[in-house]
Amino acid sequence: IRDNEYNNFMRHAPWGIFLARGSSSNDPVSNCHVYYANPTLIQMLNTLDLNNQPILPSEFWQVKEERSAFMNQLSVNGLVNGATVQMRDARNHSFWAKIFARVIKSPDALVVYGCVVDVSAEKIPSGKTSL
Repeated sequence: IRDNEYNNFMRHAPWGIFLARGSSSNDPVSNCHVYYANPTLIQMLNTLDLNNQPILPSEFWQVKEERSAFMNQLSVNGLVNGATVQMRDARNHSFWAKIFARVIKSPDALVVYGCVVDVSAEKIPSGKTSL
């Protein structure tokens, strides 16, 4: 895949994509900060920017404990594979999301790749999360 194809994919994907990085490969996942969020994620969360913020900050979670569980699972397993959670945007509009994320250790940094899919249309029963 060429750079321009990759960039177009990231920018125009129908789901939210984020990339986060720690300052070293020894950083815990909780210290990673977003360095890229695609337009779909920005629109989904109804925010202007996520750069330099923690991974999916707590204000975007309907249930704060679900964010803690997400971050713990990501830290312990290095992978979150389709966690269904209730989130909210910057205007406090709630929606159901399915989150995928993976931790990759490179020689110089810890990197987290993630994807957020709005699954509200699937009408997930209230209170049913997968974390």
